[in-house]
Amino acid sequence: TAEEIDAETQAAADCHEQAKNSYIDNLQFQTKVASQATIAAVSHHEKAATAIKNYVKLYRAAVDETPVSPAEVSRKWADCNQAKEIRNAAVQAAIQPYEDAEKAILALKETINDAQRDFPELTEEIIAAEGFHGDMRTALAAALFETQQKFTEEKVVENYGKMVEEQRN
Repeated sequence: TAEEIDAETQAAADCHEQAKNSYIDNLQFQTKVASQATIAAVSHHEKAATAIKNYVKLYRAAVDETPVSPAEVSRKWADCNQAKEIRNAAVQAAIQPYEDAEKAILALKETINDAQRDFPELTEEIIAAEGFHGDMRTALAAALFETQQKFTEEKVVENYGKMVEEQRN
């Protein structure tokens, strides 16, 4: 009968609307999870970059040839060694948050792809999620790049320190 067909059509429309709303909720949830993971990873990488920078500064000071007392030389190297330990801990602490952020960003991208495939009419939500995805990828890459730059600076300074030490001997 026509009433049964109308009821089935309405039920299908309601089911479609529920599924669409579920995709919207999932896009928002995955965006939130990826955002939180990215913020944590960026923060840890900033701390690692700062720790590396501080270590490099103290290493330079310890290598410095300015005449100082043996006690001062000893203090400089003790400070440098302590900074190296802090640097190592900060670098280690940045690894897992970075991996978590990568996984969360990938999960967001998969959710976006699913939404595009199953509900292309969610254009506004998909575009917003794509924008957040791109921003998070950029922030994560920038944080990693900054840390890698500090590693490079560290290697250059350590090599310089080795050359200075060889010249002294």
